[in-house]
Amino acid sequence: LTFDSDVAGVNAALRATDLFLNSDVKAKVLLLPEGEDPDSFIRKHGKASFLELAGEAKGIIDFALERTIGRGVDPKERCSIDKTAQVAGECLNLIKKIPNRIKQDYYLKRVAEEMGIGVEILYTELRRGSKNKGRSPFREKAEDSGVNKPKAEEILLALMMKDGELRRISKDRLSIDDFSDPQFRE
Repeated sequence: LTFDSDVAGVNAALRATDLFLNSDVKAKVLLLPEGEDPDSFIRKHGKASFLELAGEAKGIIDFALERTIGRGVDPKERCSIDKTAQVAGECLNLIKKIPNRIKQDYYLKRVAEEMGIGVEILYTELRRGSKNKGRSPFREKAEDSGVNKPKAEEILLALMMKDGELRRISKDRLSIDDFSDPQFRE
């Protein structure tokens, strides 16, 4: 996807992100130099220069995350906890739309590193912000009751270890994603 580097072009590229997240199309974003469109760029610089520039295009998720993290934020403001939480939340909103968990993991680690946030915090926030659709009734019940999740998870696992019937029933209803405590996800 080729866009002008002005605000409208960048915003159009960001809007296109959702269209490609659930498809098998591997989209890349190419921002042209200010004042250029593909036609004017090729006329001025030639096809080879355009193809060279296109070779440097970023994956659409990489582009969206980089823009979210670095979008016109005053360096002093970037250090504020409120701004950090806001930007991290925007990144998480994008990451949770990625259907592939391996890719989610990669981007969570990358955002954590770039923003100086603990990756486990981002994992916790991602799980907290995820929708209830398709989640285990065990997890929903613990969350709805306000029970401390890790403690409830620990009790559930202990019961499953002691009771073979509960283990059999839970086997098809629970997945690793139903556990928020990293030590129980291993």
